[in-house]
Amino acid sequence: MSEIREFLGAQPPRKRGQKARHLPEGCPVTVLGSDGRTFHYLNAAGQYVAVEAQKHSKNMLTALFSPHIEWCIQHYPKTIDKETGKPRDWRVDEVTRDLMAEAQARGASWEPADNIHGRGVWPGQDGDLRLHLGDRLIVGGKERPCGRIGERVYPLGYPWEGPAPDAQAAGSAGPAGEALALFSCWRWAEPELAPRLLLGWVVAAFLCGALQWRPHLWITAPRGAGKSTLLAALGHML
Repeated sequence: MSEIREFLGAQPPRKRGQKARHLPEGCPVTVLGSDGRTFHYLNAAGQYVAVEAQKHSKNMLTALFSPHIEWCIQHYPKTIDKETGKPRDWRVDEVTRDLMAEAQARGASWEPADNIHGRGVWPGQDGDLRLHLGDRLIVGGKERPCGRIGERVYPLGYPWEGPAPDAQAAGSAGPAGEALALFSCWRWAEPELAPRLLLGWVVAAFLCGALQWRPHLWITAPRGAGKSTLLAALGHML
């Protein structure tokens, strides 16, 4: 164990993303990083987008920055309207250059599989939980917009209702008791134990993204015993 501690203590700290150096302040697009071939962003709406290097076209960038394309016109002006004297177009090649430079300046290859957290419950810092509800986050008991927290990315997605805002009744009068009564309607080989195990699995399923090991459920029964109906009920609850 002492050798392992010495080895871990000797490792250099993980290099974090650097502050923006290439894009002007207030860029509506969040640059996440790159693996050298594909560049990863949160678009102006907060959705995750991966763009291959050769596909940074004007249409793609317009979609990436919409509905804030005026930011590109303001900071990368191209043609000027003779009547108003204001820019009306933007330089696509320079926007592409600065987006790519910003992604590469983060200093390390960025992989979405390691860093993107979709809807659900995820581990935060110091044992805290981060709840991603699709269109918002709850971190430390406080609501905040979707986006990046450190190296973790919580993109905008389809809204999820999430937990009840108020504490629910415990015991047989609460939702857990109601679910237990529902699960008891099936003819289990272990009628006392099986519904409780199933209820425990449902509770763990809500937190599975934050667990180091996710419990699995395996239900066996003859044809027509009600497996599909039970699965439909579980899907509705989850």
